[in-house]
Amino acid sequence: MAVVSMKKICITGLLKEKKPMLSFLQKRGVVDIQDMPIDSEYENVFTKGYDKNSEAEIDSKMALLSKAISVLEEYDESKKPLFKVRKDIDRQYYESITQYNDEFIGLAEKVIETYNSIGDFRDEINRLENDILTLTPWTDLDIPINMSKTDKVNIVLGTIPEFVKPETYTQAIDEKGLLCQVQEISRDKNNAYVATYIHESDMQQPMHYLKSIDFNILEYDFSGIPGRLIEENKQTISRLKVNIENAKSSLKEYALKTGEVQAVYDHFAISKGLLTVDDLILSGKYSFIIDGWIPEEKVEKTVGALEKDFVCHVFVRDPHDDEEFPVLLKNGFLGDSVTGVTEMFSLPNCREADPNTVTAIFFALFFGMMLSDAGYGLVMSVVCAVILLKFKLEYATARFIKLMLISGIATIIVGALYGSWFGDLIPTILSDKSINVALWFDPIADPNRLLMWSLILGVIHIYVGYGMKGYNNIKKKKYLDAVLDVLPWYFFFTMACFLVSSYIPSVPENVYMTLTPIGKKLFPYSAAVILLTQGRHKKGIFGKLFGGIAAFYDLINFMGDVLSYSRLLAMGLATGVIGSIINQLGSAGGFTIPGIITFTLVFVVGHGFNFAINALGAYVHSSRLQYIEFFNKFFEGGGVAYSPLFEDTKYIRIRE
Repeated sequence: MAVVSMKKICITGLLKEKKPMLSFLQKRGVVDIQDMPIDSEYENVFTKGYDKNSEAEIDSKMALLSKAISVLEEYDESKKPLFKVRKDIDRQYYESITQYNDEFIGLAEKVIETYNSIGDFRDEINRLENDILTLTPWTDLDIPINMSKTDKVNIVLGTIPEFVKPETYTQAIDEKGLLCQVQEISRDKNNAYVATYIHESDMQQPMHYLKSIDFNILEYDFSGIPGRLIEENKQTISRLKVNIENAKSSLKEYALKTGEVQAVYDHFAISKGLLTVDDLILSGKYSFIIDGWIPEEKVEKTVGALEKDFVCHVFVRDPHDDEEFPVLLKNGFLGDSVTGVTEMFSLPNCREADPNTVTAIFFALFFGMMLSDAGYGLVMSVVCAVILLKFKLEYATARFIKLMLISGIATIIVGALYGSWFGDLIPTILSDKSINVALWFDPIADPNRLLMWSLILGVIHIYVGYGMKGYNNIKKKKYLDAVLDVLPWYFFFTMACFLVSSYIPSVPENVYMTLTPIGKKLFPYSAAVILLTQGRHKKGIFGKLFGGIAAFYDLINFMGDVLSYSRLLAMGLATGVIGSIINQLGSAGGFTIPGIITFTLVFVVGHGFNFAINALGAYVHSSRLQYIEFFNKFFEGGGVAYSPLFEDTKYIRIRE
């Protein structure tokens, strides 16, 4: 577990070589370029910044390509990996693709145009289908639907409520002598669709009567005979559907170029990175200056290559004692797995110890104690191992899967010690609840014992945190603080634990009978040590004294922190109890064929749910114990991540 040592690097080069040198550094991806302020006396000599118009042009092209890629991915029929990863391509192939940037920009425009045309075609189909629905009641109308009159007759289309019978209004029209004729065209469950023919000499009386029977006038923007319009619309819809299929076929053909379009997108992303880094660099009339950080192990090769390929001066030095440098962590399998959990809290300070390896051990242990079922752990471990061995993964994904693999192994061990294999599956199958398969003890039968060990592990975890604090002080060469900020607390807290050992569940009588007298005898001395050491940084005798007295409050914090580890008991019992209930419900049907089917369904669904909810809880609470109880004792944090100039891509990884 280590924070990688960094060196300060300052490069002075010729302005004409700035772009190729930045491209060289970007390909190497090792120099974290820092912002260089311009001193007032050099404001007329150096400038900073880049062409914002060029950035806007690149952003525009990237937005176009991004939209096209999302379309192409939708129509790409090639086999997709289970986990989304960037594609590896060699640099020569990458450079051959980027020679045709304009052609691929044109392809992206065609993709978007074709995709938009599908939307336009569908909108037109919807409009035509709505028109057909509107015209369908008038299919049998043999005159143009927009025809409103002849030489002597006005034509009005509308609806009459279904409950008004035709003979009713026909008889009324005849009796009233109205110059009007009503033709029923069609009928549905609510209305009759009618065409009314009214002589122009008397429109008022017929319309007055028609309104009295709830005649509702309908007006349309269509032009033509409804039956013919419907047929024309159906033919147009058929043509539009063919157009949609042709457009989809074109998109599927374009999708064969998805990889190349993605490479061009990443080319512009790389170009943008080269452009915007100019905001951090001092540029003069003939020269430029780069200031940054580089990992110590990369210095020799990088400086050698720079001095070989460019006319430049490279100055490298160690960071000053009070100088902060970016944080790069270097860990093995174990420490690397939990880096994501730590980073969600904070990166360590550049001058403190990397806690990840120690954190990984406790994270996995606590995760295992809370999930606490060997069957669940076995499933986790097998699935995670297969994923790591069989699939290509991005770093962040692989890191998480490693953490779940380690946690799964810890869950197998803890579950076996507790005798929990998918709850009490083994006794359930053997129909003998008296069988005890625990290698250590059954926490459901003896929860107090698990509580005792949970609290003991909490004390150990907290003590390791104080040990990390001492180690950090040694790294800072604060040797006195390393001793006085750690050992007195070990002494004080240990005596306090001895003093209350008789109140801790399941502590054997012979143990607490031994420990309690020791605690009573030595606790006052441990308190005196705290009183004399913890106020030492205060000024004056009274300041030191009151500082020591105030430190006693940390005992309350310590006890609260230790009790927080009782969640290991609560979560562990929850998993086991729910698992046992699931097995009990599943086995209620006995070992008959219907019973076996029922048991299988209940087992899969029930344990699947139990695993999911308790694995999530174990992850959250394991993280919480690291953040609150552990990091609280030593972790300063606040580190700034090492962020070198590199080829920051979204879709491809360029290999030399």
